[in-house]
Amino acid sequence: LLALRRLHEGAARALLGLAEAALPLAEAEAALGPGILALVAPSPQAAGWIAAGVPKVAAELAAAADLLADAPVIVRLAAEAGASPAIAAVAWADIGEAFALASLRAAIGAARAPGTFGTRARAALLDDLTAMRQRLAATRLAGGDPAAAPGVADAMRLVQEAAASGELAAFSVALRALGRLAA
Repeated sequence: LLALRRLHEGAARALLGLAEAALPLAEAEAALGPGILALVAPSPQAAGWIAAGVPKVAAELAAAADLLADAPVIVRLAAEAGASPAIAAVAWADIGEAFALASLRAAIGAARAPGTFGTRARAALLDDLTAMRQRLAATRLAGGDPAAAPGVADAMRLVQEAAASGELAAFSVALRALGRLAA
């Protein structure tokens, strides 16, 4: 259930940043739905849950929750790059792994964000992280290799330091450095 809750929160955040959010629900579903469903694939984790009695659809959704939270952005990325959702998902995952973005995202989500604008600052950083990851994945889909760009070692050091610090300002600096790799 926690995985499905994270899926719901992540997908809602992703959808709000897309042009499809302004469409009537049926049109947005028609535009994104087939690509999102293409990203749900059987997995060993889902098979284990199905064997334990969890309904098939719920098990597959829960097993794919981390990927599906980003699915609306991945489907948009695929459409913009002229690639299949599966190929875009591979680029998305490769970029996430190459730049340790899961740990950065987790650190941003867990960061102390006091003050009147703390929650909004954290949300803005998560949006910036998604946008930066989308640019890096688009570069990968276009045949580029952001992991070989000049300055990648410095950017990765900043990502590690930012994730360890838990400071909103550090996250901003790290995201800016990563964003330059997609330029």
